[in-house]
Amino acid sequence: MTSLFMLSIPSKAAPGSSGEPETKLKTWIEQKIGVKHGVASIALPDLKVGLLDNLVRQADEVAKLDGQLQSILLKTHESIVSLYGDDAQKVSKVEQIDNQPASAYLQQFGWNTAKYRPDKAISDLLTTLSQEANSADMDLKARLATYNSVKQQVGAIDRKFQGDLSVRALDTVVRPADIVQDSEYLESVLVVVPLNQEKEFLAKYESISTMVVPRSAKKISGDKTFVLYSVTVFRKFASQFIHKVRENKWIPRDVPDACGSAHAQVVSTENTKKQDSELRAQEKKLRQEVEQLAGITYSDIVKTWGHVKVIRIFVESVLRYGLPPSYVTASFEPVMNSEKTEAKLTEQFAYLGGNAVSRDNQGRIQTSDSDMAEYASLVEQDYKPFVFYVANIP
Repeated sequence: MTSLFMLSIPSKAAPGSSGEPETKLKTWIEQKIGVKHGVASIALPDLKVGLLDNLVRQADEVAKLDGQLQSILLKTHESIVSLYGDDAQKVSKVEQIDNQPASAYLQQFGWNTAKYRPDKAISDLLTTLSQEANSADMDLKARLATYNSVKQQVGAIDRKFQGDLSVRALDTVVRPADIVQDSEYLESVLVVVPLNQEKEFLAKYESISTMVVPRSAKKISGDKTFVLYSVTVFRKFASQFIHKVRENKWIPRDVPDACGSAHAQVVSTENTKKQDSELRAQEKKLRQEVEQLAGITYSDIVKTWGHVKVIRIFVESVLRYGLPPSYVTASFEPVMNSEKTEAKLTEQFAYLGGNAVSRDNQGRIQTSDSDMAEYASLVEQDYKPFVFYVANIP
């Protein structure tokens, strides 16, 4: 997880005695905080500012959308990881935006003026961005659901052919000669027994239920874990015998339909192999589509999120610092952890909060709950004396 910090302060608040505000802020961040990949300015577009009441509502809307996109991006990342497992190199390759990592893209983010015209109402921009993100998310979810369904079917066929005797298909294991054929009173019950219980089974099976044909147990097959037996019982008492089999922790299996004839076995096997081949081809095609769509979706969500972050910074800057807009911005990945970075920023820019953030006699930062009430309708509960957001990028 990469944490990209985004900061906006009034131009006149840039620390330092000489130079342009952006240069002063960049130098201060590099010297006092330390960064991994430099400091970039966030280019705020000249968005359409309406009435104050509308701007306050939009601040709330953009905050909610920001959180939703953070969640969608994380889920998209988890979907990509589920496709590639522990192959971090492939995951990183898929999660490229314009041939660069998401963190680098967001740090150098530029507003797409052609697609999202700045002269449109902020509420309209938010609606468009929300619809695009949700549509991309739903498309990926639907395609993933289809792929996973087919994948599960392929897995079920694999278990039939490659699993142990407790789960695998018995069409090619049980022959017509292994079961009672065309009897009005007798039938065969197939029982899978753990290998370490085979002796116990042979000693008990005749007595666990009524009307079991003595010495009728016939070993059909075995693997490393289980053995498969056929037991002949009177048809009337077959259900009772099966119940007792389960009580003894053995596994009853259904007699395959194809056991009526050798020809039926061949047809059943061929049909299963054909189904397997078709499903595997479908799974391969769907996986390719999902891999491609997952990368596109991740990129689209990051790009949408970048626009939402910029709108949020712009709206909060106007609410905090007023008009005309004269703000200096920065995006950076700090060397120190989030708590220490925030503490450094608060130490430097606490005065921007006025009475809401002040210092005690020892110079420590303190907040006044009563003073905060004045700002309650304009700022978030987790108040900071400057516009500051963190993009946690998976």
